[in-house]
Amino acid sequence: MNRRNFIQSQGATCRNWHWSWSFVNHTDKVVIFGAWDIDIDTDNSMILCETWQFNKKGRKNCGYKQSLEHVLLIDNEGYQLKTFPMKHAKTSNGSSKISDFTPHLADKNLRKKGSGWWAY
Repeated sequence: MNRRNFIQSQGATCRNWHWSWSFVNHTDKVVIFGAWDIDIDTDNSMILCETWQFNKKGRKNCGYKQSLEHVLLIDNEGYQLKTFPMKHAKTSNGSSKISDFTPHLADKNLRKKGSGWWAY
């Protein structure tokens, strides 16, 4: 199963299947984030960081604005946060990519710590 099929099986969608970092199911009021295996602090996963707004070349990352909107749905509208594990890899130009993921959602809570939003 690919990531898109997995997310759609949860009733969620996004603006762009290529660059979206997070997904939403408005019917069930659920926001889904992938949780990188490299951004973990014990049982907590950083799912969004202010420093991710721009890439290494100073260009805006397309997924950042949508993911920030999804964080606000959790904070302000009472949406439930769920995450799924993602294995991190690098492309030839040094950007991040998903090498694998586990199609299993875990219920999480959201906490802002410093410049990052953490699922715990």
